[in-house]
Amino acid sequence: MELKEFLKIIKRYSLFIIILAALGAAVGFSSTNLTSAGFKRTQTYIISPQSPVLENSPDYHAQNYYLGENLKNSTDSFVAILQSEDFQKEVMSPGDELAVRKIAPQVIRLTYNSQSENNASTNLEQVVEKFNIKFGILFEKGTSIQLKPVGAQLPPLYSKLNNFTLLAAGLVLGVSFALFVVALKEYNRI
Repeated sequence: MELKEFLKIIKRYSLFIIILAALGAAVGFSSTNLTSAGFKRTQTYIISPQSPVLENSPDYHAQNYYLGENLKNSTDSFVAILQSEDFQKEVMSPGDELAVRKIAPQVIRLTYNSQSENNASTNLEQVVEKFNIKFGILFEKGTSIQLKPVGAQLPPLYSKLNNFTLLAAGLVLGVSFALFVVALKEYNRI
């Protein structure tokens, strides 16, 4: 197909392309209202025993191994507890969000979103503290677990999607979809 024929086809369907481009741009621009803007604090935690097995115990290696295996196998349960609606109602401020993600066995990443920078900073620590207190004694022989932070504790970051970036992305997607439909129609001669 020559360029002249291609331009004739584009000219013939220009109204359809413009409508889909405008629709894509409008959807992209208005989609920023669907996401919440605010402060986000993310921290990675490891699940560890609060009172490890003592080295002078007769079966130190076996007890330590089984304690580690229990913690690894219980990671999904701890994630489910942290994600549960009942737990989050008890420990979080209204309007805030807590995202829990299992990174690896025994490693969890918590992300706390809030409208206030102070809430994002302090409430994540309170969630971890309440988890450690409330669900600390789950294992036999009085061994309790706790979430310990891994790495540096970073301050909360403000995050919001940019309206004009999403407008441009919606525009590009609208034009691309319109050109795809026009190409299919011309190819199949519908």
